[in-house]
Amino acid sequence: MKKIAMICLCLSLLMAAAGCWSGSDLDEVAMVFGSGLDKTDDGYELSVEILQSSGEVTAEESVHEGIVLSMERETLFDAVRSMIRQEKRRLIFTHTNMIVLGESLAVDNLTTPIDILKRDQMPRLNSLLLITTDDPKDILETSTISGDLTSIEMADSMEGTEFTGEFKPMDLKTVFEMLNAPVPATFAPMVQINSENEETIAELSGTAVINEEKMVGTLNVAETKGLLYLRDEAEKGSITAELTSGDKVSMEVQDEKVSIEPSLNGEQLTVDIDMEIAGTLAEVPNDMIVNEQTIQEMEEALTENIRTYMQMGLKKLQKELKTDILDFGVLVHQKYPQEWHAIKDDWEDVFSNADVNLMIETSIDHEGLIDQDDGEKKPELIPFFFWDHKD
Repeated sequence: MKKIAMICLCLSLLMAAAGCWSGSDLDEVAMVFGSGLDKTDDGYELSVEILQSSGEVTAEESVHEGIVLSMERETLFDAVRSMIRQEKRRLIFTHTNMIVLGESLAVDNLTTPIDILKRDQMPRLNSLLLITTDDPKDILETSTISGDLTSIEMADSMEGTEFTGEFKPMDLKTVFEMLNAPVPATFAPMVQINSENEETIAELSGTAVINEEKMVGTLNVAETKGLLYLRDEAEKGSITAELTSGDKVSMEVQDEKVSIEPSLNGEQLTVDIDMEIAGTLAEVPNDMIVNEQTIQEMEEALTENIRTYMQMGLKKLQKELKTDILDFGVLVHQKYPQEWHAIKDDWEDVFSNADVNLMIETSIDHEGLIDQDDGEKKPELIPFFFWDHKD
């Protein structure tokens, strides 16, 4: 009897503890789905895209109408609190999908203003970080194609960038981890406004490179592809190459394996990069004969194209930006912990003068659904249950 009473007591306590202890009714708060930060003469400008909900309903049931608010203050925290005057409700950042930084803020000092994102318990570290040369507020106000909130649509679209091999979504957690590594450097996608059919839409336009606490430059799309190949993050992308005949072929990347081995001799660094990339033949000219000879030619052409992208990315990072976002420094720190202390203060020079050897092997593992040999289609295999069983 005592056991039954104890069980009933425990169940009643569990029922009383159900729910979210810090929950708020939607009509009492303003849910922020995207925010923009930029530098002003007197401090910072904070822009937020909030959800205008209707009545006492859940977030899924509410009418998704977004509005963008802006506020200029000396600190971002003061701007957040001051927005209560405009919205008449407290801002909630637990559903923020993305944060857009203005270039003027990024090139000045981006770590100090976003310190609040690490310090406060409300912002999510899986929020995506983007940088723009436009006004972050204008990015949040761009038209949507399939949704009602720009922030949600842009965050969802970032998931599809892995199929292009041209961009890498970067969340705050990854950015902070790279900035706290032995070589404090990271990167983030660039976004810009594009006017099309009398409507403005936001689109990705390259990669911002960040050294310590400042943005030091950008990579274009081709250089970003090279970066992702070097970082072993180009899986599921595509690659196109031109053959000696002038025909162009495309391969869909299915698998990529990159091995990076640094060797340090004094302050002279040598890095050997072995890369194996495999994929499916995605597109060839209709009149091309696909056989072992042509496949070998395609693989060689694709290899050289990949090498070109990687060399473009390396040249930009080493000679112009002098910023290691390839994790070479991390690998040297792991392999040569004693020597690292002697060269870490001169790492930019060591990285910039490093000799990098690229060994690339490309293989087309699948030709697609069309099977050809010497220009002749192989006979179609008919399932046995369709055979003509006439005697």
